[in-house]
Amino acid sequence: MMVFNLLRAEWHKTLRNPANWGLLGATVCILGGGLALVTLAGFKGPEQLARAQDVLPFPNNLRMTLQVLSAISGMLAVIFVANSVGGEYARDTWKMIIPRNHRRPALIGVKLLSGLAGIFILLAASVLVGGLVGMLGAAVLKIGPLGAFKPEILKAQAGALSGMGVEMLCYGMLALMATVAARSTIGGAMVGVLAIPISTVAVFSSQLAANVLPALHLNNIIGHWSGNNRTLAMCQAAFGGEVPPTTSLAIIAAYTIVFAVCGFVLFQRRDLAG
Repeated sequence: MMVFNLLRAEWHKTLRNPANWGLLGATVCILGGGLALVTLAGFKGPEQLARAQDVLPFPNNLRMTLQVLSAISGMLAVIFVANSVGGEYARDTWKMIIPRNHRRPALIGVKLLSGLAGIFILLAASVLVGGLVGMLGAAVLKIGPLGAFKPEILKAQAGALSGMGVEMLCYGMLALMATVAARSTIGGAMVGVLAIPISTVAVFSSQLAANVLPALHLNNIIGHWSGNNRTLAMCQAAFGGEVPPTTSLAIIAAYTIVFAVCGFVLFQRRDLAG
């Protein structure tokens, strides 16, 4: 019962946080703006209209939506979790919350669950908006809002979305660990946001880094699950050979568990000053 009450209270905080609504608004604007530009370009000539016909109808429009989300999903998870956990340090409210509940792991676990649920809802809302805006653009261009429902396309999109979920979970745990270590939203967000591009550059500079760091293994998982041969070829070249998705998933799981355990242990042992 106590955990349920904590979860409900934390979810109310998540909903009331203006930064979370700002993230949702920015993501939706990026997606909607991109599809709107494709719609406007469709009026310029037959070539642009053919591209719009390939992109805008449902479920084809989900492909562009997921491409945009895959580029920013890791950073969204970092910012969301860092803001959720670090906000209590900034407001110095941990000192009031913990004496009433006494269970630090339950508190940070509930906050983490609420944050991850929020980011997955943000993803779902973004996919919904992308689908609706694409269909609207197709209707405006009079090319029909619905495309051919090909099972392989839907399977690829479901695989890409599942891969993004794994990526968000991994980087969300990194943000948890960094935020608790820094006792700061900005510190946790900076570590997480900088880790993504730095590790991406590193994996293409060193074969050892490619095989050890999580960045390319995340791409390998998404490539296998979505059937993206271009991504798989890129990963294979950087790895120096083919790496099975189960191996990449095991490595990502290990990183995620280590980040989570370190975050929980730090929160259990450190003082609460922001």
